[in-house]
Amino acid sequence: MVGQQLSAKVASVLNERLKKLSNSNLSPETILALSDEQLREIGISYRKISYIRDLSEKIAKKELLFEQFSFMGNETVIQQLTQVKGIGRWTAEMFLIFSLGRLDVLSLLDIGLQRGVKWLYSVSKESDGKKLLEEKGKIWAPYQSIASLYLWEVVNQEYVVSYPSFEEYLRSN
Repeated sequence: MVGQQLSAKVASVLNERLKKLSNSNLSPETILALSDEQLREIGISYRKISYIRDLSEKIAKKELLFEQFSFMGNETVIQQLTQVKGIGRWTAEMFLIFSLGRLDVLSLLDIGLQRGVKWLYSVSKESDGKKLLEEKGKIWAPYQSIASLYLWEVVNQEYVVSYPSFEEYLRSN
């Protein structure tokens, strides 16, 4: 949560500062014991402080039980997580993929996935990426997360910039 919408480097620095501030004892109770000023001094915005506090309070009060998430369906986990300030559907979906290792998650609103799927299927940039993702996701189930990883890689490696379409990429190699 600290690193949301920040570069990986900045997020890493903030996480290290937070660990140092909490004497490497990152727990809801430790976070709640820190003042807003202490958290601001290490570079966390007031908005993120409120998000971190809300998450910490919900965990401390046992309103959010992460250890039970492994036994819940994707939509139930998403519903639970989005009750926390600052956690939207996209963040919850990323948690499902990268923290719980769920194989069948497709984040329809992810711009990178939309760019990747349009490129892969040679669809115009102006077309509805969400609709195309939804359509192709049915084919990829129950491995939509795996398809997502490939689509992100297509974008991260800049194939979508270097080649007008997947067909062009294949012809060039």
